[in-house]
Amino acid sequence: MNIACLLRSKRLNLVFLGFLIVLLLGITARVSWSEVLLPFYTGVDSGNGVDSGSYFGVDLNGNLVQEISERIAISTGTDGGIRIAAGTEEGRIQSAGAIDAPWLFLGNTGNYLTNSPIKFIDATTLDFSGWAVDWGSSIIPLGGDPNWAS
Repeated sequence: MNIACLLRSKRLNLVFLGFLIVLLLGITARVSWSEVLLPFYTGVDSGNGVDSGSYFGVDLNGNLVQEISERIAISTGTDGGIRIAAGTEEGRIQSAGAIDAPWLFLGNTGNYLTNSPIKFIDATTLDFSGWAVDWGSSIIPLGGDPNWAS
């Protein structure tokens, strides 16, 4: 399953997220959840690029197509994946290494992190405004305005 679109998202549709959680974790929604874990499945690089598992992609040749050779494998960090606050939970900030294990891209090591907790804004929207990447000793913000209309 391609999770690249999830890693780039600024807003996620709760229906899609719920389907993904049920599919990946085999669980059903409960109102009493205080936190949702979105795990990664270790990306497998066949030598020509990632052909299974979790990954993110970068269109290096600018052809607007994410080719298998443009995929970077990821695997879970110490928290087991992305933690999303639910219910009245305030959520937590996830440091580099908590979401994913270190990966290598263009000679630099990187990890995803959050500067603010990922949480539900309403029943259909997640706040990913604190989503960032620590790459090459720089923190690069990837999140956007949680009130941005898609």
